Amino acid sequence: MERSKMAEAESLETAAEHERILREIESTDTACIGPTLRSVYDGEEHGRFMEKLETRIRNHDREIEKMCNFHYQGFVDSITELLKVRGEAQKLKVRRFYVILDFLSYAGPLISIKGVGNTLQVTYFL
Repeated sequence: MERSKMAEAESLETAAEHERILREIESTDTACIGPTLRSVYDGEEHGRFMEKLETRIRNHDREIEKMCNFHYQGFVDSITELLKVRGEAQKLKVRRFYVILDFLSYAGPLISIKGVGNTLQVTYFL
């Protein structure tokens, strides 16, 4: 009976140590993780630690999936809005082109336009 209590106490102690190591791994800079992992492999129950680590990884994966699913619709809505804005911008470019053509058809005799590089040089004849 006393042996089973000692084994149970040791198991709880090992579980607490594994939990501490997992928290340390999650919160420590990766450059300093070597000593932490060494403590796992120096112990006798690194197989149980690996099981806990895999469980923790699955939990994090589920949390990431939940977060992605939550934000997915917002992402889709943003892309849809962006495509609408792009279409409207293209329409404005075409409209600007026709406004310039109309302006030039009326003001053509009064101005001289010469292209210089990427700019237009405008001379007014009044």
